[in-house]
Amino acid sequence: MGVGDGWLIGAAQALAIIPGVSRSGSTITASLMAGWQRESAAEFSFLLGIPAIGLTGLVELPDALKQVSITGVIPLLVGVVTAGVVSWFTIGLLLTYLRRNSTWVFVIYRLVFGLVLLSGRVS
Repeated sequence: MGVGDGWLIGAAQALAIIPGVSRSGSTITASLMAGWQRESAAEFSFLLGIPAIGLTGLVELPDALKQVSITGVIPLLVGVVTAGVVSWFTIGLLLTYLRRNSTWVFVIYRLVFGLVLLSGRVS
């Protein structure tokens, strides 16, 4: 990875501030455009998500703790741990998929879903 790759992938990640733009999708696409292998592009994209998602979680934590119900903090902790475990396995499945297949199925899905939303058929 060179400095140019870093700028390209960083700019792609910044596009995620636009509603509907996938952070991981944009960074994987930018990495593929830079000549990376699919699996490496996906791994790097997920690694890039750690600071963004982690810091967002820390920013939101005080509000989440204010809304903790009478049952205490246990449901919040169970939710965080469950989300982490499910994410870990899901990322593993996606990386396994990307070793053998292209990303076109995701591109087609995003385009079709976007067109459906634009057409107003989904409320």
